[in-house]
Amino acid sequence: MAAPFSRTLRSLASERSAGSLVAMVILSLLLGLWFFWLVAAELPVYVTSEQARLEVDRAVYTVAADAVGRLVEVRGEVGQEVAEGDVLFALDAELERRRLDEEQTRGKAAQREIASLHVALRTESQGLAESNSAKAATEEARSRYRAELAAAELAEEEATRSEQLHQQGLTSEMELRRAQAEASERRAQAQAIEQSVARLESERQLEGRDRQGRVDQIEREIAELQGVADTSAAAARRLEEEISRRQIRAPVTGRLGEVAEVRPGSVVAAGDHLATVIPASELQVVAGFPPSDALARVRAGQTAQLRLDGFPWTEFGSLPARVTRVAREARDGKLRVDCAVALEAGSTIPLQHGMPGTLIVEVERVSPAELVLRAAGRAVGAVRPRGAD
Repeated sequence: MAAPFSRTLRSLASERSAGSLVAMVILSLLLGLWFFWLVAAELPVYVTSEQARLEVDRAVYTVAADAVGRLVEVRGEVGQEVAEGDVLFALDAELERRRLDEEQTRGKAAQREIASLHVALRTESQGLAESNSAKAATEEARSRYRAELAAAELAEEEATRSEQLHQQGLTSEMELRRAQAEASERRAQAQAIEQSVARLESERQLEGRDRQGRVDQIEREIAELQGVADTSAAAARRLEEEISRRQIRAPVTGRLGEVAEVRPGSVVAAGDHLATVIPASELQVVAGFPPSDALARVRAGQTAQLRLDGFPWTEFGSLPARVTRVAREARDGKLRVDCAVALEAGSTIPLQHGMPGTLIVEVERVSPAELVLRAAGRAVGAVRPRGAD
């Protein structure tokens, strides 16, 4: 009975040795694979910012009141599409409109008077030109006077010679009297023409002075009325600008993202915020990272993911993004990072300006061994004794 039992024990011992060898081989293989993965594999390293939100890539415009006044009309509503120049709010401008009507009426009246005075000025200017042309007639009369005076002097010389000849008995008494009569007539005609010339010259000068005075007066009145018209026009332009300032318009084309809680009848002051216009443009992700996480690690071109707070990523997924700009300096303790975002086909997420979320940026890929070493280094640094170098 002893021999069969001993063979059974040796058989069991040999089977246990073979199983241990197989287990050691498998364990060595697994350890090798794990070591290869620890050294050769690459795992992504992420930095995360919970201070991320969607924003348009252009500046958001603020609509504010330009003057103090009472609202008479409110046309803007949140989400409303507006075009540049659309009136969103209107302030009471009744007083300015009445003053504008007065100035426009005053200016039109002045222009009508100026037109009438221009007609009178043309008439007087024509009369003055005719008065100046009368000088030619005066000169003509003066020429006739000189001719008649020369003829009278010649007739007097003839009469003198006739008288000498009569004394010598060479001419008759009749011929002497005829020569003397002709000389007297010529002298009388010359004197008449001289008086006529003097009268014409006096009348011409008097009429010219009168007409020139009227022309000067009309020109002064036109200048005064033109000053009134220009002043009224300038006042009208100022009032039109004031009325325009009381119509608060959209500065750009876009959508109203915010509208103040105001109603017609509310009084607003200059500079009061009334609305925000979000221009029509591409959306981007704006996030703030601690400088220790992002400085020299986050760079343009890196891939990222945006998880919106209102749309759980487990249900709606994440939006793919790519880093486009990284600020060089931190502000308020955060480093700004801008990312371009694209809505994937079939996504049901309605992207809008201002939606908050979490941005995850892949900054590098390292091996698991390096991650372990980094973790170990941080652990050693955390338990380092105080005062140690």
